[in-house]
Amino acid sequence: MAQLERGSVVVGGRELLASAPPNVALRPAVSPGAAFLGATAPAPAPSSRHVFPLGTLARGWRWLALFRFKIWWMIPTMGEDAAGVPAETQMLLLEARNEAGAAGNALYALMLPVLDGSFRASLQGSPENELQFCFESGRFILDLLDSEVLESKRTVKFGILVGISDRVQWCPVVRGS
Repeated sequence: MAQLERGSVVVGGRELLASAPPNVALRPAVSPGAAFLGATAPAPAPSSRHVFPLGTLARGWRWLALFRFKIWWMIPTMGEDAAGVPAETQMLLLEARNEAGAAGNALYALMLPVLDGSFRASLQGSPENELQFCFESGRFILDLLDSEVLESKRTVKFGILVGISDRVQWCPVVRGS
């Protein structure tokens, strides 16, 4: 069972994430042993991308990550510190063994970023050994185009209708003069 104790995320009695910020929350899921780890934003400026630190990865854990290598492809990578967790990580399997290293006494935790409203989620590491949630709506292209159109006063033609892009979450662009 996962718990949030004194600023640490603890799984199976072992610290997984240390120094979790106060905006990190953990709530139990319907399945026994499962929980939802999340973070709340302190009223940020409207943005299509938000990054939330979850805490530093505690010593003694190693991980296997599946991350989006290209738009349609995921590949695995492994490591021992959060700094190595690549951007666009879609699944993070963590393993902690006892001091003797016996596989029979290993503890596993699985982190799966999920959708939240119109935002998609992924995990990533930081150079400070923090594990981070990254939430993106995919609307950054439209935000960028709005600012470019205002600056250049050029006509922009969209490859698909803007109403459809709200559902699809991306929008290919063809520039016109």
